Amino acid sequence: MYKEKISISSNDVDSSLTLRVSSLFKLIQDVIMHHTEELGVGVKETIDKGILWVISRAYVEFYRLPHYQEEVTCYTYPGDPKLGLIYPRYFYMVDKNNEVLLRFSSIWALIDKNTRRPVSSKIIEERSKGEKYSDELPLPKKIEEIPSSLVMEKVIKYSDVDLNGHLNNTKYIELFQDLHSSIFYKEKKMATLLLNYNREIKEGQKVSIYTSEGDEEFIKVTANGETSFFAIITYNSR
Repeated sequence: MYKEKISISSNDVDSSLTLRVSSLFKLIQDVIMHHTEELGVGVKETIDKGILWVISRAYVEFYRLPHYQEEVTCYTYPGDPKLGLIYPRYFYMVDKNNEVLLRFSSIWALIDKNTRRPVSSKIIEERSKGEKYSDELPLPKKIEEIPSSLVMEKVIKYSDVDLNGHLNNTKYIELFQDLHSSIFYKEKKMATLLLNYNREIKEGQKVSIYTSEGDEEFIKVTANGETSFFAIITYNSR
């Protein structure tokens, strides 16, 4: 179990001084990568060897998002690798009173930097073995597509792309959060968020965003006509 204390900065919050969900995902990503470095499966065993960590699915349960200048403690740990290709990873955040603010489960994979195909690593598999905790979230499920309508299009630019050469997972969050105004988020807050990253999106590609609203908000993102991403979101009233 890896532990890291963080103070929420002004760059991470919205106009209500609450942590943005896209900033949360960047924070989670950074904390997880700090732990992989501590485990010895960071840059030297991945990027330096032409291997990239990529997230394929994620699930979050929100109880409360922290506020500007609030100090929180983040915990993360790996689950047991499956089939040599699937790497579960868990995360949760608590406040100064040790109240759980949110819980997160995810599935990661390793891909070859050049071929973009899944690869395995005995060193990473051995060092990424984790423990089972009684209160951890189930691993995220596959999202089935439902009918949806086109609501927005965008061309991916230089600033959208990360060190892996594709649209960063946090940018997907920004894409669908921008479908609503700040007024919407003053009235609603996320309760759960399920994400499936199906195909990477690269600089210069045109993305189309589709939604279908109901009790659950369904999001689909396509790039050049191919489905790249699904999300299902539930909201609570503030």
